[in-house]
Amino acid sequence: MYGADGTPLLVQLMPGEKNGGSRLSFVAELPPNGTMTYNLRDDGQGKPPASPVTVTKDGKSQILANGLLAMRVPAETEQTFKRPVPAKSLPAPVLNFRIGDGA
Repeated sequence: MYGADGTPLLVQLMPGEKNGGSRLSFVAELPPNGTMTYNLRDDGQGKPPASPVTVTKDGKSQILANGLLAMRVPAETEQTFKRPVPAKSLPAPVLNFRIGDGA
């Protein structure tokens, strides 16, 4: 998918539930009562959009971000326990998150 100015846009294609169709999702900025033109094509031409997803190591955690949302998760680790341990003693799957620029 391309914006009116020819800029490639990131999209997410989700399989349809019933009739075999699919759903295309993307982030759009549209002024109130405005219109925007997008071009959807499957011709293999044009360059793909740069992925805004980043993974940054930060001590014992990693930050996954895409410009719209960021979340801190525990860094990859391997632990083995001889006996079961309480779940509260393990790190949470998501340590914290922020939306946008955090404002």
